[in-house]
Amino acid sequence: MPFTFSVAEYADMIYVYGFCDGNSVHAIAEYQQRFPNRRLPTRRVFTGVYQTLRDTNYVPVQNRTHVYMNFFDHKDLGNHLLQ
Repeated sequence: MPFTFSVAEYADMIYVYGFCDGNSVHAIAEYQQRFPNRRLPTRRVFTGVYQTLRDTNYVPVQNRTHVYMNFFDHKDLGNHLLQ
């Protein structure tokens, strides 16, 4: 999966994907409704970021080295999801 979205965008994708009970078609529509000014992820992006989080406890992060960031250690991201 190319790392083309920000951590906040990935967090919102995971939230919306869960909100839509893991239905990626519905998640695309919901994401577009909630975030009309953002790039629209494909079904594969929704399922891929969710599976990556489940398998590794990390979300992909775009930077020079393409490293992963521990999803559960990032306090701002966790607080964002709880709002």
